[in-house]
Amino acid sequence: MLSEVREKFFSAFKNWVSSLFKKKPDNARARRGRLGERKAAEFLKRKGHKILLKNWRGGGGEWDIVTKDGQCLVFVEVRARDEKALVQGYHSLTKRKRAAFARACKAYLNLLKQRPVSHRADVVEVRFSLDDSAEIFHYENVKLLR
Repeated sequence: MLSEVREKFFSAFKNWVSSLFKKKPDNARARRGRLGERKAAEFLKRKGHKILLKNWRGGGGEWDIVTKDGQCLVFVEVRARDEKALVQGYHSLTKRKRAAFARACKAYLNLLKQRPVSHRADVVEVRFSLDDSAEIFHYENVKLLR
């Protein structure tokens, strides 16, 4: 009896551990999102930002990119969209998503030994055309943080 329970436990544990390392499904939307994040990071570097982190998770939310713009810590949400999308990137941010951003920002700031002089939230919208060329719009200091 005990060996059967132990076997089931270890089997479940093994499945759980392997699920942690499985690659998530790769679909067109996910690929477009990753491409948008790469293009946004390149764009921000060209503007003089120093990329600190990508895909930081904490506090129940996630920031796609965290940068330093001079003395200002910048939390960046990247919205990759098709140029024909009915709702463009900036306007697609729901109240719930904004609340998650605020929690993630607070969690990140609480981890720092020394708080930055200032911080802000930016949205970088990457609009893709049919040939995968991109037009980039940068909205600085948007009201994502409460």
